[in-house]
Amino acid sequence: MKKNNLLFFILLGIISCDAQNPTTSRKNAFENYIQQNIDSQAEETIPSSGETYYVINQAQVNTTQLDGTKWEKIYSDENDMITTWEFTSNQIVRKTVTPSWTSDYTSPFYITNKEPKEFDKSMVGKNGKGCYLAKCIGKDRERLDWYTIMSFDLTNGEMTLYRKAEPDEIGGGDAIIHLKLISKSKGSRGRR
Repeated sequence: MKKNNLLFFILLGIISCDAQNPTTSRKNAFENYIQQNIDSQAEETIPSSGETYYVINQAQVNTTQLDGTKWEKIYSDENDMITTWEFTSNQIVRKTVTPSWTSDYTSPFYITNKEPKEFDKSMVGKNGKGCYLAKCIGKDRERLDWYTIMSFDLTNGEMTLYRKAEPDEIGGGDAIIHLKLISKSKGSRGRR
């Protein structure tokens, strides 16, 4: 099965963030596809044809579950790049290290149950609950960058995010990002 067939499964429709159990046949088809084709690909860029695609599987997360956690991005190939995402109650510190360069990027973020259309600064630092992670990026931290949380398992230390590329975005496409938990502290709320 080709990786582009993921578009078929994503096209099936969106399951509400509030839904506890997506339709079993669609969920199983999607999970089987992920298992067979994407688990070996840490970040899967999905070609865009200008159509709208939706993620079928979504997981509920609250801000306190992420606070104090540090995750490492799982890459599909052997490379010397290490990317980590470290969460506090109000920001994500994304750090990338290679043999030739290092990059740190801090972004305010929040969790919401509605697909974000713009970055809502008033939500930063609040204990939000939902299946969307919204962060602010760009030079002035004014541009919205958001992810659908496809799966979240703190016990086994696994999280999968889906990022839909913006229509005017250059050099990127839709992506599935797999992260593994590498550390957990009490979080910034527990350190007051």
